[in-house]
Amino acid sequence: MTIMEGKKSFLLYCDIIHTIQELTDEQAGQLFRIILDYVNDKNPDIKDPLLKIAFTPIKLQLKRDLETWKGTCKKNAENGSKGGRPKNPKNPPLLNKTQKSERLIPKPKKADNDTDTDNDTDNDFLKEHNEIFRRLWKNDLWIEALCIKWKCSKNDFLDHLNGFRIDLIAKEELKETEKDAKNHFVNWVNSGNSVIKKESPTHVRSREEEEFEKNNWW
Repeated sequence: MTIMEGKKSFLLYCDIIHTIQELTDEQAGQLFRIILDYVNDKNPDIKDPLLKIAFTPIKLQLKRDLETWKGTCKKNAENGSKGGRPKNPKNPPLLNKTQKSERLIPKPKKADNDTDTDNDTDNDFLKEHNEIFRRLWKNDLWIEALCIKWKCSKNDFLDHLNGFRIDLIAKEELKETEKDAKNHFVNWVNSGNSVIKKESPTHVRSREEEEFEKNNWW
């Protein structure tokens, strides 16, 4: 059974334009293919970190839309099993003039803002997740203590921290507090995901390197 079993279409929302604008034409095409692979249960393997970040909120929305659709199908099936609406009752109740008029006047539909709210919530969680790691990136005391413990350079440590941040986004395990992010990262490294050492722990970064990384770390 595929994730879209019985469903022949899906929605893409207008606000993803803000994400697409940050991608190259090639990446935008790859993102569209990833979406199609996902809804056809092909379990796409996304290697580009930027595409992982771009796809995550879209994936979450697709899941929510699917659950809403399944709920509607279930409700319709239950109504059908009860026989649906009665057909042409022999003795319909008499309606007074007011009731007749009310039947002819359509009631205004309540605006459905659930989807927009869900999109906003997803974006807020992702922004908070990234902001937490941005603060960790600038926490020199914490970084230096762990670099000494793990005998690695600051550059290698930050690369590893960024990889951890992206991995959590791909797994939809967004962090809500610095403490949780710190503990999870340390446990993750200690459980076998050691820092990949590309340079000497004594490497000294220039001011230009520092500024570039702080402003462009993802």
